[in-house]
Amino acid sequence: MTVAIEPLDLLLIGCGLRGTGLVTAVPELLERRVAIVEAGGCLGPGSFAEYQIESNSSGSDFFGWVDPRGPFGDVLEHPDVIALRTTPGNFRLSLLARALRHVGAAIARRLPPSRLVLGDRVVRVNADDEQITATLASGRRLAARSVVLATGIRETQRADLQPWRDKVILSSQIVKGGEGRLFGDDPPTPIVIVGSSHSGYSAALRFQEAMAAHPARRCEVIVVHRTPVKLFYTGWSEFEASERYPLEAIPDPARDVCPETGNLFRYSGLRHGAKALFRAASRQEVPWLHQIHCRALGEAAPWLDRAAVIIQAMGYDSNTLPLYRNGEAVWSGADRLVAELGADGCLPPGPGRLFVMGMDPYPYRDNSLTPTGQYALRGKQILSMLG
Repeated sequence: MTVAIEPLDLLLIGCGLRGTGLVTAVPELLERRVAIVEAGGCLGPGSFAEYQIESNSSGSDFFGWVDPRGPFGDVLEHPDVIALRTTPGNFRLSLLARALRHVGAAIARRLPPSRLVLGDRVVRVNADDEQITATLASGRRLAARSVVLATGIRETQRADLQPWRDKVILSSQIVKGGEGRLFGDDPPTPIVIVGSSHSGYSAALRFQEAMAAHPARRCEVIVVHRTPVKLFYTGWSEFEASERYPLEAIPDPARDVCPETGNLFRYSGLRHGAKALFRAASRQEVPWLHQIHCRALGEAAPWLDRAAVIIQAMGYDSNTLPLYRNGEAVWSGADRLVAELGADGCLPPGPGRLFVMGMDPYPYRDNSLTPTGQYALRGKQILSMLG
């Protein structure tokens, strides 16, 4: 079947947090011929509504990139957005999802219906000398001078855990409420969590909540740390005034301090309940939770062998799409892509202008670590490219 290709200035593939952030930070993008493809049923929330855990950020971190006097200024007055931005400390990610749903609706109202594609997904991207073409699952094709990939993240089972694959559960399954199937009348024990990220300690918090709700159902949880644990601090003075822990990472002032805010481990550090649980376990105040340090997973084999369940919390990868340049494959959708961006924000090499939002490594290596800086910088780079 031949499907007409619509000429566009810009195609945005994916419009969750980072897609909405880009558009609302630089609304001038919508003055161009822009189309958005979103696999979900609406713009904005992405998968945040599915996560039943606390954030690893504060509500005030969000929507500071929106100009109150600009075309999206009215979204700042919506009750869901106000509730998020005025929440002190942590919040449930469902609150972020509600705010993003409203922001996404505001973006959708500003797009012609023919340039808003919902419930369909891009299955292939081809960049040639003149344009970039995206092929959708429905068979439709969209062509644009530039494309932005804002396709989110995914979690896949790591090769390091293949020897124990039959008892591995991804952390995303737990933080989306999957701990319920583990806590029946006879919970499995021990549960080994591999990884000391926010998702790892969030899984431990879910187990803590389950045991609090059912005191007779107890289990042992072991967290395997391969690297020192990063903790978020508002600044260097708070870090110096705080108690140190054997498994805690020491920040590098040249690398781990946000140049805009002075925060330490702004995005990668544990905050809120996860941070408190790590500290309490380090002080041996949580009898059911044990921490071990292994430089490689092979050293953890004794614990992994006797584990009833293994929770993989070893990080997420970017969702990638099969990409072709002039018909030749660059990477497949299954690849783990580390995006080495050029100075113009594009993914080199070759023809076509392909921008990315949120791909590895993250934060971007452009000395702009807050969302406000990221979205505004990328948006201005795109506008400059369009001319």
